[in-house]
Amino acid sequence: MKIIKVSSFTYPQNISERWRNEVFQPLVDHKFKILLSDGNSIEAGVFELLVNGRKEMHTCISTQAGCKFGCTMCSSGRNGFSRNLTQEEILEEIQYLSDRVRIPVFDHVVFMGIGEPLDNYNNFVGSVAELVDSNKAYAGRLSFATVGLPRKLLRLAQEQIPAFRMLWVSLHAPTDEKRAKIMPVDRAFKIQDIFEAAREFAIRTPTEIWINYMLFRGFNDSVEDAEILASLLIMTEGIFSVMITEPNNDLPQYQGADILDLRRFEEYLRSAGVKNRIARFIAAGKQVDAGCGEFVFVKGINQ
Repeated sequence: MKIIKVSSFTYPQNISERWRNEVFQPLVDHKFKILLSDGNSIEAGVFELLVNGRKEMHTCISTQAGCKFGCTMCSSGRNGFSRNLTQEEILEEIQYLSDRVRIPVFDHVVFMGIGEPLDNYNNFVGSVAELVDSNKAYAGRLSFATVGLPRKLLRLAQEQIPAFRMLWVSLHAPTDEKRAKIMPVDRAFKIQDIFEAAREFAIRTPTEIWINYMLFRGFNDSVEDAEILASLLIMTEGIFSVMITEPNNDLPQYQGADILDLRRFEEYLRSAGVKNRIARFIAAGKQVDAGCGEFVFVKGINQ
């Protein structure tokens, strides 16, 4: 494994300041292209940002070479799926990035890069266990995202690993019919089953559960969409929070929303009776193609 390309972008102060009242205030984005021993390449990111006025270093880690799940707004699976990363490769990836940006540990390691962590269950959980035991390359905060694999999520809940700060459940649509149009995984795993597994995860662990909802104009941003989402969130006020996000990529026929659209949809949710915590996540990493859904897997060294 070696880093073969680095792209970085430093935010001008006037742009960074616009984000002051959002989830975080970005300072510098870095994207790394990493060559694996078999000739495949993956990408990962490091983000320098301000959280509550404190500078932090976060890294976004890949767990697979490619992805099987084919979400239409995500670039990571467009070249197919090659293989799982091994436990050793996942740990090496974190250490390589730590060494490259010259810090001893990351404030936050997020398993949200290429691949579905729960689909590479043993290597993902093994790498987390080793991080916790060794306390290397991170300062105690780990998070991960999933498209929603209920049985794997329940299995992880039963292991009661105390390390996870946040779980992001990638929902992105309020009904199974609509979600299946952009996330084929919904044909096998339904929203209700995913919510039940996420609820069990919240009961068994101290993890914050975020329902992640990318907003696309004309697809999932209507008053009706908000009302259906609100019906899913009934009686979950102390269990789930909602993250409304600005996408990095568009959908076929639908444009990604901007901050004004996010604020409008939040108003729709509040009007529909949602009492859960709601936050807005402004897309980061665009200047270096390092935002959510923008990391790319390439098969073979010469491709």
